[in-house]
Formats: sequence, structure tokens, C-alpha cells
Amino acid sequence: MDRKKLEQRLKDKLVWLNKYQEQIPLWAKMSQMTRILEQQLKILGLNRQSAQQFSRTLSAIAIPQSLEPFKQKIFNYLETEISLIEDNRTVLATSDVIESIFGKYKCFSQRCPFKELRSMVLTIPLATMKLTTDVIKTALVLTVFKGTTRGTTTGTTKLILSRLTGQRGRQPKKPDR
Repeated sequence: MDRKKLEQRLKDKLVWLNKYQEQIPLWAKMSQMTRILEQQLKILGLNRQSAQQFSRTLSAIAIPQSLEPFKQKIFNYLETEISLIEDNRTVLATSDVIESIFGKYKCFSQRCPFKELRSMVLTIPLATMKLTTDVIKTALVLTVFKGTTRGTTTGTTKLILSRLTGQRGRQPKKPDR
């Protein structure tokens, strides 16, 4: 099939999208706003300054007036979550550690023939650990660090590590076992 026929065939398949052309930029802007907040919370955590930081970041972006109600809903949600934080603490706002734990469990359980044993394996860590902020922070740092390949780290990974460990350019200390 020649190129022109392929292009026409593709246009015919996607013609239904034409009626959404005006909304696509708005959806893209909504997605951009939520991704910005997601990245901010993943790197910096959630604290009393999160809303101000998010506001500063959004000020550099042209947000259409029609998205002001959406923007306000994001800020309302953020303020609600911030109000739950005690003192001037920073709360980890990521699920990387949990996803890593369940990923390991899933990998292990797929090889296990007994369903009862699978559920018992999942409860062992819960029965033997006290999950404190420091334990979760260490697990997160190690998870992010192990996610790098061949000793090279990306700028984002270095930033996350420096924020979580309070260090610049040094590897996180492994916990005592």
C-alpha cells in the first residue's frame, strides 16, 4: 500500500476525533497540572509549603480561565491533605515502596503452588516490622537508588536522593540488618 492510501486510511479511522479538537488542549493542560503536582509531591513530599510551591510552579504556565474551577479543586484537595499534617513535618507522598514490595510479592507468589502460603507470605512483614517514617524513608531511598542502572543516575534520581537523605552527591547509607 502506498503512503497516500495509508494516510487516508488513518484519517478515516480517526475522523471521530475531530469533534474533540477544541477540548484536547484543555485536557492536555489539566493533565499537565496534575503531573506537575504529582512530580512535586514525589520529589519534595507533602508539607505546609506544598500549596505555595505548586502555586509558584503554576504561575509560569498559561492556564485558561475555563480551567480555574479545576485548578481550585486541586488546591482544595491539597489544602485538605496539608491540614492533616502535624507540625512542620514532611510526609512522603509516593507509592514506590509499596509498589516495589507488592511487585516482589507478586513475583514470588507466581512461583508458589499454594494459595494459602501466598497470603501468609504477604502478612509476614506486617507481623515482624514496625513501619516508622525512618524505615519507610530508608526503603524509599534504597528503592530509588536500586532503580538506577549500572551506577549511573539521572538528574531526577539524584534530586530525589538528595532531598530524601539531605545529602548532595553521596550515596545513601544502607540500613543495618
